[in-house]
Amino acid sequence: MAGGDAERQKLCREAAEQIRSEKLLEQIGKAVGEPKEKDIRRYYQRNIERFSVPEMVRAAHIVKHPDPQVPSEQQKQQMDELLGRIENGEDFAVLADEHSACPGNGGDLGYFSRGQMVPSFEQVVFDLPSGQTSGVFSTEFGWHIAKVLDRKPAMPCPLEQVRQVIVNELTQQARDKALERFLDAERQKAVVEER
Repeated sequence: MAGGDAERQKLCREAAEQIRSEKLLEQIGKAVGEPKEKDIRRYYQRNIERFSVPEMVRAAHIVKHPDPQVPSEQQKQQMDELLGRIENGEDFAVLADEHSACPGNGGDLGYFSRGQMVPSFEQVVFDLPSGQTSGVFSTEFGWHIAKVLDRKPAMPCPLEQVRQVIVNELTQQARDKALERFLDAERQKAVVEER
């Protein structure tokens, strides 16, 4: 029974300590208050890249996957012929549906940002102006011809759209600083009391 009482007392002390800690954090939170408008705007401006939608490209492609039965040079030659047909005015989407290893939707991949496709594909596509068709190029997936259908530049989200995120971050930073100051003061008191 005595061991059970000691354990119960220990649990009660821990629970009381937890309650004191929570009350202290609540008091610190109230003391900190809401960040000022100028601080919100300054934080937004200093971190604008975090609150931006990245550049997006909408592209279509024709791809020939590697085929062990067909030499790579022959596959490239087939893609060069398709490129010639595109350059002579044939419709890219029709040729993509007829000749691509990934037919459908005219080869349209939809919108994507950097980091969503393999780097060798992105390098070509993000360097192309809207409406332009690439030359034949290779990636780990085979031979490609790409066409940029549209692009959207990187754009910052409006402040009002990210305001609550900023308020939360600034409030948390202020609470952390206030708690650190409180703990430093308590440590100083403990050092003085020890002497």
